[in-house]
Amino acid sequence: MNTLHLERLKPRPALAAGGRLLWALCGRLAGLVWLVGTLLTAALQPEGNMLRYPLSYLGAWGLPYSALFNAGMALSGLLVLGFAWGLHRALGPGAYGWWGPLLIGAFGLFALLGTALLPCAASCAESGLVGQLHYVVAVLGAAGLFWGLASLAPRFEMLPAWRDRAALTHWAAHLCLVGFVLFDVTSAWPRTWLAGYRGAIQLGLFAVAFGWMSLASGEPFGSSFDYAQDMAQEGLREIATRVFDKLRQSPR
Repeated sequence: MNTLHLERLKPRPALAAGGRLLWALCGRLAGLVWLVGTLLTAALQPEGNMLRYPLSYLGAWGLPYSALFNAGMALSGLLVLGFAWGLHRALGPGAYGWWGPLLIGAFGLFALLGTALLPCAASCAESGLVGQLHYVVAVLGAAGLFWGLASLAPRFEMLPAWRDRAALTHWAAHLCLVGFVLFDVTSAWPRTWLAGYRGAIQLGLFAVAFGWMSLASGEPFGSSFDYAQDMAQEGLREIATRVFDKLRQSPR
C-alpha cells in the first residue's frame, strides 16, 4: 500500500467538543426516540399489534394516535442524519468516508423521515401514489442501511481506532440483510405462517440498526456523558482563570 493511499485513510482530526457531543447524542437518542414513539402508539391504539402487523399500520391515515408514531419516526430520522454527518466527519476523506455515512443517512431520510411524511392508508394497501411512495422510500431506506453497514466494515478494518467495530458492523450488515429479505418474502407471500410476524421482523431490523448506532457513537470519541463532563470542566476552568485575572488586575 503506497504512502498516498495511507494518507487518505487517516481519520480527520477530532471534532470540536460540541460537534462530538451532538454526534454521540444523535446516535444514542435516535433509537430511544423511535422506541418511545412506537411503544406509546401501540399501547394507545385499540388494535396496535407490533408483532403481527407491519409497523406502518401504527402511522396509517385515519388511525388514532398515528401522528404520535409518525412524529417519533420523523424525529428519529433527523437524529440519524445528524449521526451520519458526525460519522462522516470522524472517518475523514476517501470513498468509505463518504459512501458509508451517506447510505446510513439514506436510512434516516427514507426509512424514517420519508415514511413518516408519506404515511400509508388505513389498510396500508399499496394503492394510490402516496401508498406506493411509502413503500418505495421504505425499501430505499432499508437497502441504504444494509449497503452502508457493508461499506463501513472494511473502512473500520483500516483504521486502528475503529477496528474493534469492524466485526460488529459485519454482523449488523448480515442481520439487516436477513431481516430485509424475510420481510419482503413474507410481504410477497402473505399466506405463509411467517407473514403473521412481519412486525416482529421489522422490530428486529430496527433493533439491529439502532443498537449498532448506539455502540458506534461511543469510542473512539467517548460517551456523551464524558464529553459533557469534559466541556463542563473546561468551562469552569476558563471562568476561574478569568475571575483570577480580574482580581489580580483590580486596584488594591
